[in-house]
Amino acid sequence: MFFKLNEEIKRYPFIRITLPLVLGIVIGIYLSPNILTSVIITVLSIILFTIAQIKSLRSITGISINIVFISLGLILTTLKSDLNNVSSLNDYDGYIIGEIYEDPKPNEKTTSLKIEITALKHDDEWVSTSGKTILYIENDERTDDLQAGDQIIFNPHLSEIENSGNPEEFDYKKYLSYNMIYNSDFLSSDEWNVIKSDYSSKLNIKLLRFRQNLISQLKEHCMSNDELAVVSALALGYKDQLSDEIRHAYASSGAMHILAV
Repeated sequence: MFFKLNEEIKRYPFIRITLPLVLGIVIGIYLSPNILTSVIITVLSIILFTIAQIKSLRSITGISINIVFISLGLILTTLKSDLNNVSSLNDYDGYIIGEIYEDPKPNEKTTSLKIEITALKHDDEWVSTSGKTILYIENDERTDDLQAGDQIIFNPHLSEIENSGNPEEFDYKKYLSYNMIYNSDFLSSDEWNVIKSDYSSKLNIKLLRFRQNLISQLKEHCMSNDELAVVSALALGYKDQLSDEIRHAYASSGAMHILAV
C-alpha cells in the first residue's frame, strides 16, 4: 500500500512539492519559529541539496528537496505573522487609521470591530503601515451605522491579547493569531471617529455591504428580531444576530446543523 502510494506521488511532482510545503506551514503555525531560525534552516537545506546534486546522491537529494520546501513553508508562515504583528504598536501613543474588514459585532455595551491598520501618525506625518487588531468601542448613536469598509481614526493603547487563564479553556489567543491578530483595545466614544464611509473597493467588502443591505430589507418587512436572525442565518449565512436562546433551542432539537453554526 505504501509503495503504491509512493509511486502515485512520484507521478505528480506538484503533490511532491505541496505536501512538504504544507507541512512546513503547519509546523510554523504550532512552533512559531523566529525568522532567523527559519532562514538558517532554509540555507542549510539548500546547501544539503547542492551537495547531494554534486555528489549524485539520489537518496539524499529527495530528502533535501523535502527539507527545502518544509523550510520555505516555515519562512512563509513566519513572514506572514511578522508582517501582520502590530505588537510594536503596544507602546505607540498617537493616532491610527484603519479599515473595518468584517461586519461589526454589537454587544450590550460595546461593539467589536476587526480593523486592518493602514497608517499611523508620526511627527505630524501619516506613515503607511500594516497589521490587524480588534477594537471594542463603547456603544453610542454612531455604532449602529458602522459597516465593513468604513475607515476610522482612533487613538488606541494596544495591548497583547491574553486568555483568561481558566483551565482547559478555548485558546482564544491562538485562534486570533491564525488570523494574524495579536492586539486589542477598548475605546470610549471620544477616542474614535469615522473619516470615510463606503470607501473600500475590495470585493469582499462590497459583498459584506450587499448582505447587510439585504438584511435591512428583510427587517423592513416587519420581522421580529428572532425571525430576522433565523432567516439571516439560513439564507445569508449571517449568524451574529442569533440569540443564545435560539442557539440552545436548535441544539436541543438536534437541528443546529440547519443553521450551520
